[in-house]
Amino acid sequence: EAVAMVLSLMQPIRSNSIGCSTSWPHELAAVLQSNPDLRLRDWARFHSLADETVSRGFQKAFGAPPSAFRAQLRARRAWRMVMGDRGSLCEIAAQTGFCDQAHMTREVRAITGRTPGQWRRHVKLIQDDNTEAQAFSYA
Repeated sequence: EAVAMVLSLMQPIRSNSIGCSTSWPHELAAVLQSNPDLRLRDWARFHSLADETVSRGFQKAFGAPPSAFRAQLRARRAWRMVMGDRGSLCEIAAQTGFCDQAHMTREVRAITGRTPGQWRRHVKLIQDDNTEAQAFSYA
């Protein structure tokens, strides 16, 4: 229930394409999702756009600059890994590009309202309850 609620709150940022005559902001968003380490300057030059144009155009289309969009993608990825119980929190922070576990914790809490440790404990409680219910049904 809690996971479904958080997922519903974490819908992708909606585009506001009013005044945006090209689709490059959407292309950049897709590229950032598949390659979060992309250097924006390289992408801008490849598409013959000024760095400032990329930042302003992306913000106009999505309501946030590319850096904030990328940070939210990184926090979502970390949260999904935490929920899947893949490795220690420190390892997850490193794998998802955070400088340390504290930085990851702040970002995950900002988008979900809970720390990664709280999410881990919550998932464990749900799993324990499900295991208990299954054992009871076999008895």
